[in-house]
Amino acid sequence: MSKSKAPTWGEVMSDKAGRPIKDAQVEGTCDKCGTKQTLAEARITRSPKRTEYRCKNGCAILTSVVVRGPGMLALENRVEIGVQILPKNADPNLS
Repeated sequence: MSKSKAPTWGEVMSDKAGRPIKDAQVEGTCDKCGTKQTLAEARITRSPKRTEYRCKNGCAILTSVVVRGPGMLALENRVEIGVQILPKNADPNLS
């Protein structure tokens, strides 16, 4: 994880097998224009405290990875993930 930028989904989330979640595996629908899109299609803005995935049309934020404090992250807004996910370094045997 970069010290100057908040992490992306793939840097903090992995599937049950421990593989990083790719932006193309996560779908969201813009609340404003109704466009369904993957995070790979979205516009990404990164700052030290937040990574925002904005609608590819620029309408609204689909989801964000937010740094809450040392070792504390939050995922905001609604997206659909095509695989089962776990935070990185989580026990893969947990359901």
